[in-house]
Amino acid sequence: MSIEKKNKALSRLPQYTPREETWTSIEQGLYVQESLQGLPDYTPSDTIWQAISKDLESENQLNWKRHLAVAATILFVVSSHAILNRVSQKEDTFQYSKEEVDLKLLETDWSTTEATTTLINSFCEVRKIACASPVFKELEEELTTLNNAKTELETAMQLVGKNTDLIAQMTSIELERSTVLKEMMNEVL
Repeated sequence: MSIEKKNKALSRLPQYTPREETWTSIEQGLYVQESLQGLPDYTPSDTIWQAISKDLESENQLNWKRHLAVAATILFVVSSHAILNRVSQKEDTFQYSKEEVDLKLLETDWSTTEATTTLINSFCEVRKIACASPVFKELEEELTTLNNAKTELETAMQLVGKNTDLIAQMTSIELERSTVLKEMMNEVL
């Protein structure tokens, strides 16, 4: 195809003018990028990285201890229940067991993801198009459902008290909330 034919074909294409909101969104995105490029570079010293690494390691160890405590408690309850069922079928005797729960496990702070939610909301003020996508809206609905489940579970914990079953359910909800928040952050960025 010759250049002349290509130019004629291009001239027959319809014109398109985007809405003003599109240009505003693009300008905001460019402003954010320019602002980020204007930030000064900073390289922290090795002692700071070592301190961060040490804090992360201690937090990971604490999380593992919590998970192990929950797993051990659940295993104890299930095995006790199975043993009690076998014994009660063979004889008419009663047995009981006393369950001890780590008090640190009962004092867990379940609001650690709130800062991430606030950060996503601030990004959404700048990147409105990304936050209006169907995928992001679906993730928002899922997060709302998880937040409602968390609120109901917190109410149950206040009424009944904290026990291993409720703590395990709360842990599961918080893990799901963290996953959804990470996916939302990926959509916004």
